[in-house]
Amino acid sequence: MSGFNRILDRFTIGLSSLCLVHCLATPLMLLMLPAVGLGFALPESFHIWMLLTAIPVSILALRSGHRHHRRLLPAITASTGLCLLGYGAIFIVTAKLELVVTVAGALCLAGAHYWNTRLAVQMSAG
Repeated sequence: MSGFNRILDRFTIGLSSLCLVHCLATPLMLLMLPAVGLGFALPESFHIWMLLTAIPVSILALRSGHRHHRRLLPAITASTGLCLLGYGAIFIVTAKLELVVTVAGALCLAGAHYWNTRLAVQMSAG
């Protein structure tokens, strides 16, 4: 597996981690805002832009990993994660359900890319 492809997997893991931090920290920050007297909010389009960034990066990284290890489960897991992220970003109207679906999607996506990298490195080494 080339260094560039490992970078793509790690970049997507980073995006998924950023998504998790955003999903879990935003409610806490919103609770603290009245006490601090600050106001900030990310536009709703932020979720769509993150999804539109994650999709092509995931496809590139997973395709490259698949060439080395020939396993479909990382791609299936990543697809599940992307679908959950998309569903959470586009269709869900309640904040609690959006949080659960988005966190599950980000964890699936990060796990799939971690798995993809591990399998590809194992196949390259052995």
